Amino acid sequence: MVTMRVFVVLLSLWVLTVAERRLIIGDMTKFQVTIATGSISHAGTHSHVFLAMTGDGGVTNDVNLNAENKHMFRQGQVDKVEVFAPSVGHLRSIRIRHDTHGDDPSWYIETITIEDGVGVYEFPCHCWLSTKHGSGSLSTTVKLYKYTPLPHNG
Repeated sequence: MVTMRVFVVLLSLWVLTVAERRLIIGDMTKFQVTIATGSISHAGTHSHVFLAMTGDGGVTNDVNLNAENKHMFRQGQVDKVEVFAPSVGHLRSIRIRHDTHGDDPSWYIETITIEDGVGVYEFPCHCWLSTKHGSGSLSTTVKLYKYTPLPHNG
């Protein structure tokens, strides 16, 4: 009897329909965020990095991408982070920022890609988040460049 209850609870947490293949846990969607930091000199950062996503259905709150791992966003490095946030529909733009924490907080971002189980969203940044380089801003909003649907499995 206990096994049946566990199965029903787990089944209710994993919602999967033909039209909507996003992984939903409770009311949260799983996003795989991949960020490529530039390879130019001093491109990496030790700052706390935050991401907000805007879609057809709304905007997420800022999510701290490196709260658990301080060895992310180094020069020339590609980092992957799983983010759980409410579904906002088809992504249209993202806002990425940092808090200037740590030594040499400047950060050069090449690209950000986000996968939500339905498709892959590409956001080319090619910009500094820095008070010393580029525009002098610590945040940027990037519009969707390309969306690629994931192939259907069955």
